This record gives sequence, C-alpha cells and structure tokens, in this order.
Amino acid sequence: ERPLSPEQLLLSLRIATGQSLSDEKAMSAARDRFEKAFANPPKEPEISVNPTVKAALFLSNDDLVLSWFQKSDGALAERVAKLEEPAAAVEEIYLSVLSRLPNGEERAAAVDYLAEASADREQALRNLAWALAASTEFFVNH
Repeated sequence: ERPLSPEQLLLSLRIATGQSLSDEKAMSAARDRFEKAFANPPKEPEISVNPTVKAALFLSNDDLVLSWFQKSDGALAERVAKLEEPAAAVEEIYLSVLSRLPNGEERAAAVDYLAEASADREQALRNLAWALAASTEFFVNH
C-alpha cells in the first residue's frame, strides 16, 4: 500500500464525485492546486507522498474541491439525492467513492447519520461522500 500521488488523487476525486475530466483548463488549474497542497517540503524528494496538515486543510477548505460535492448535472450529489431509500444512497456513495459496498456496521452508522440529519438530507449525503473521500482508505492505492 502507498498513498496516491497528487495527480492520482485529483483524478480519483473527480471521478468519485462525477466531475468531467475533459475540461483541460479546469484540470490544469486543479492539478496545480493539488500539487501545491500535497507537495513534500522543500529539499525533500518527491519519491513518496506523505499526508500533511496542509493537505488535510486543503481538502477541508478548498472551494474547488468542496464544489465537487455539490449538486450538479451528473454529479454524485445529484444521483444520490434522487434515491429515496437511505441504504441505497449509502451504497451508491460507498461504491462511487471507495469502489466497494459498506459493511454492515458502516451501512448502519451511515443510515443512522442520515436519519439524524433528515432536516437537511442533501447536506448529510454530501458530508458522507466528503468524509469517505477524505479518509485514509481513499488516499491509499491498495
């Protein structure tokens, strides 16, 4: 196991959230932002990618990254918002972000979370998708 490179992470996040990969101008701008956020400190070779506080803050606060979790045509948030059954929405998010189904405990916790956040279900779905995308499991090439 090893962490994804900044470019691999960018592509994986865009695919997981249902964003287009064909807009080269947008991809170039995003690539620059990811490389700056995930670059190793000066004088440290770029042989391996090491998670940092800077990278975590980038994923938590970057407007571009956060916009990928919003509803837009064909995006993950749009697809799961249409699913009425909470377990189906949870499964779609897990499949899209982690490429696997949730186990029983994960499914139950996520469904409970959605039930507690029923007042703003769409935001809860986006939060769940973001939490999985910001997880160690997403960042690591298995």
